[in-house]
Amino acid sequence: MECKIQYLFHSGFLVHLGGRCLVFDYFKDSPGSRPPALDPRTPTYVFSSHRHHDHFDPSIFQWRLQHPGLAYVLSDDIPPEDIPAGARTHRLGPHQSLELDGILIRTLRSNDEGVAFLVEISGILLYFAGDLNWWHWEGEAEAWNRDMAERYKREMALLGSHLAGRPLHLAFLPVDPRLGPAYDWNLKYFLAHVADAGTHIFPMHFGEDTRIFHWLERGGHFQAHPGLHALLHREEEFHIHLNWDM
Repeated sequence: MECKIQYLFHSGFLVHLGGRCLVFDYFKDSPGSRPPALDPRTPTYVFSSHRHHDHFDPSIFQWRLQHPGLAYVLSDDIPPEDIPAGARTHRLGPHQSLELDGILIRTLRSNDEGVAFLVEISGILLYFAGDLNWWHWEGEAEAWNRDMAERYKREMALLGSHLAGRPLHLAFLPVDPRLGPAYDWNLKYFLAHVADAGTHIFPMHFGEDTRIFHWLERGGHFQAHPGLHALLHREEEFHIHLNWDM
């Protein structure tokens, strides 16, 4: 199956897959930034993993004026008053599932805010982490960092049980440079415990700080996992052929 992925910004992505378009965690970071170009003829689903301003932008509801059939899949921590009446909206909390127009959506519990999504379309499996990450901040109490790690690993185990031995085709993971030496702990753990050799992985949650790609290169991550992608600029596109049997 052919898949096209467009990097929007920060944690925002556009995914064309199985005749559908999925938009994840779009936000308008500056007055000049452009919303993604959506084709009204393509069934489109807009996901927001939680209420933080860099993951949820109420302007997404304006898109339905040109795209009346558009559907929204939102974390239930997003305030109802931010959702206009009449929007085709599905609100999900942690550890819930939804079947929507032939798409199976499961959620995990973020150890920060909201949810992560596991999406299945025509046998293709996509994981979007939102802010579910191995958060380890220098200067935080040891007990806090330990709790974050335990909650993260618990959700990764649940993700593995949902996959049930099936290959994971696409993954979108926070690789946050603010964490310093811990910026890649999520990636390392995910590669060791969840991903397959053929999983395509897209780093996110780095804003304008693209130093992480130099760090990933220096750390040997691209050589160790050929499916890890570097995101060089906004609106960069990736055309990928996905196999059911990886």
